[in-house]
Amino acid sequence: MASLVELASSKAVEDLATPSNIRLGRELAEDGAVQVFAADVDRIQARVGGGQSATQSRRVDLWVGEHGLSWSCTCTKR
Repeated sequence: MASLVELASSKAVEDLATPSNIRLGRELAEDGAVQVFAADVDRIQARVGGGQSATQSRRVDLWVGEHGLSWSCTCTKR
């Protein structure tokens, strides 16, 4: 099975998320609002908040699943 790093290319992430979520995610990352609290070869978990969403805190998980790259977020619909 491929590792998270191998699967999490920009193209793969763009296929999973909406353009507005990608834009907001990039802005939050640039603002230093992404805090990784767990990571290994096939999963990363982060808390996201601040920037444009200063009143919101989200938990974002990205992992290697049975069918490739998968994700969940406490903030959005898929």
